[in-house]
Amino acid sequence: MPKFLFFTYIFIFGSMIGSFLNVLIYRIPRGLGVVWERSSCPHCNMKIPFYLNIPLLGFIFLRGKCRNCKESIHWRYPFVEFLLGCYFIFTFPAVFSPMSIVQWSLIVAIFSILVCHFFIDIDYHILPDRLNLGLLLVSSLYAFLFLNWKDAIIGGVIGFIFPFLISYIFYKLKGIEGLGGGDIKLWGVLGLILGGSGIIQNIFLSSLLGSVIGGSILLIKKENKNYALAFGPYIILSYLLQFHFARFIPSFIKLF
Repeated sequence: MPKFLFFTYIFIFGSMIGSFLNVLIYRIPRGLGVVWERSSCPHCNMKIPFYLNIPLLGFIFLRGKCRNCKESIHWRYPFVEFLLGCYFIFTFPAVFSPMSIVQWSLIVAIFSILVCHFFIDIDYHILPDRLNLGLLLVSSLYAFLFLNWKDAIIGGVIGFIFPFLISYIFYKLKGIEGLGGGDIKLWGVLGLILGGSGIIQNIFLSSLLGSVIGGSILLIKKENKNYALAFGPYIILSYLLQFHFARFIPSFIKLF
């Protein structure tokens, strides 16, 4: 099979997964079913026919608007589909890294759950427990099969206990929550993959990103100092930097 055709199939498969992730991102925080209910326009509730629900192509055919009510389709839908298609290609074993299909499958499953977390946290400031539970199962299996399980356990404990203690002390001193429970659980789960030293680096990097990027966003939006910042995306971005560009992280940290 020609390489171009092979990668096209991988991209299509990834974009299909991205389409399903869009369903999860929209429905999970609203408490809606994610399996049996057909996709519909969030504005007019018109059911979307299958031939207009094709990843990326449906958005292009509709010119970014609902066929019925003409409301704009959110940019996130094609973006997530395109993102997953690209991620599937650039992490596939035959492209850049010698890994098994099982390892690759777990890696893209972890990434998929994190993408859902990323956008749900931005919109609702929550990291749903059902996603964290799924992430725990996949991450535990990945750590058991491909990592040092002792270091994974240490990372999980540090990832959960350290942020929990910081949040508890902050609550006792200030009377408000410094970190959400979802953030703490997410750190605990990612600690299984990153290990002890890796999760400490993640806590530093995500705090740095949150301070620089999040602080800048708050200044631009002119929010008050008590505005709750979605912190999960910075944890996730830091994890992805560590997982895919680990060799650059120590040098980056030394700059600070």
